[in-house]
Amino acid sequence: MAETKSKTTESTVTTTVTTTTVTTVSNDSGKSKMSGLVRALIIAASILLLCVAIGFIFFGRARINTNGMENTCAKNSTVFFSRFSTPGINDVVLFHHPEADTIVPSNPDLNYYKMRRKIGMAWCTDSELKPLNKKRRPIHPSRVIGLPGQVVAIKDGVICRAEGNNLVAVADAPTVKNVYIVGANSLFSSQVLDSLGLTKEGMNCEEINPEAIVGFYRHKTEPGTSLSVYALTAAQAQAVKELSFVNLVEKVVLPQEHFDPIVFPYTEQRHFNISYMTPMVIPAKGKVIKLDVNNLPFYRRCIEAYEGKSVEVDGNIIYIEGKETDSYRFGRDYYFVVSDNRATTDDSRFFGFLPDNHIVGVVK
Repeated sequence: MAETKSKTTESTVTTTVTTTTVTTVSNDSGKSKMSGLVRALIIAASILLLCVAIGFIFFGRARINTNGMENTCAKNSTVFFSRFSTPGINDVVLFHHPEADTIVPSNPDLNYYKMRRKIGMAWCTDSELKPLNKKRRPIHPSRVIGLPGQVVAIKDGVICRAEGNNLVAVADAPTVKNVYIVGANSLFSSQVLDSLGLTKEGMNCEEINPEAIVGFYRHKTEPGTSLSVYALTAAQAQAVKELSFVNLVEKVVLPQEHFDPIVFPYTEQRHFNISYMTPMVIPAKGKVIKLDVNNLPFYRRCIEAYEGKSVEVDGNIIYIEGKETDSYRFGRDYYFVVSDNRATTDDSRFFGFLPDNHIVGVVK
């Protein structure tokens, strides 16, 4: 009996030791799994933070507050853009408005330069003006039509680019809204507009002096016909033309002799308007352009405002930084941008060449 008890005790001890050993191994395995899980979470979180940081550095987002690209970047929408992409032909870019460098605090939403061209120097006094830092200026979208060094023009209302010695028409995208003169025997009701998917805001052409355009087309209609100027896509224009009470729908083409003082470069000798602009060379970094008093209006703001050089003219002699010259080597690249909504005035047809350092990014 005593012998049996001793064996039982020995067996019990052995079992206890064995169990303890197994338990110890199991705890080490759990700790190892937990440690691996923590490491995996840390790595995943680090990768996520790195992706967010890279995204913040290379990409951004902006809210659109204009109708210039409404069928691509709708007003009040948010768009994403690449900060470091080089703009190409037909790319939509976001930029700080180059003419927002000076504002009148009592009317901050008005373009000071455009108002001065329309009304004259009497619009406000120098004491009312305030400079505005580039990063605080409003952001606008527009489409790249011309790259640095290229030649662009507008002929009979069609935007052109030079290819060799020829001007080649730039095909309009379906989203482009051109300016149309519309003659009708009655007003457009809200029901008619709704049926065509049109809005009064989307058709608005107030920025481009519609009264002057109506004057050019008055002779084409019968007495009693109401003439209006609307911004329409080609498809919308065709739908309007099919309305029974409409007797005229025609894309606006102003004559070459019509001078519009708000169209770049604002000199009466050029007689530029929204339908007609002679070929212009877009400045490019390192490119030398010959200057004279006739073409200086194209480049003077680039040299003075964007490259910080003084320009003076005495008769037919041009001085840059006090030195007589007949040429200039540009220090940065410029672009020619045009909005899809051709009834708006926030593009190169009105403010001239867009400097590269004003571009925020390319819309993606």
